[in-house]
Amino acid sequence: MVSTTRRKTYRKIAFAFIELGEASDAWKKDETEEKIAEELIDVIFYVSDTSRLACPSFKMDEMFKKKPRKHLVGNISMEKGIIEDRSNVTSSQKTSVWK
Repeated sequence: MVSTTRRKTYRKIAFAFIELGEASDAWKKDETEEKIAEELIDVIFYVSDTSRLACPSFKMDEMFKKKPRKHLVGNISMEKGIIEDRSNVTSSQKTSVWK
């Protein structure tokens, strides 16, 4: 039998995907930025709630602060359409993005 917490967690994940789909549809239909942002905020709420259920002993704001900057820099590169090997990027180059 699946515990209530697990069932709630599955449901929150499903709702997060539904809201992400709604945000994607709104964006594809050129709806207002407010509408798109509203859907994305719903995604954030569901993901945040899921993290609370799935990892109750962790403080997610602390985990977020510990997220390695190399992943954040890599994500920025992907957003710009840049695909490259970032293994030789120095620490100062990684942090310069945030200055």
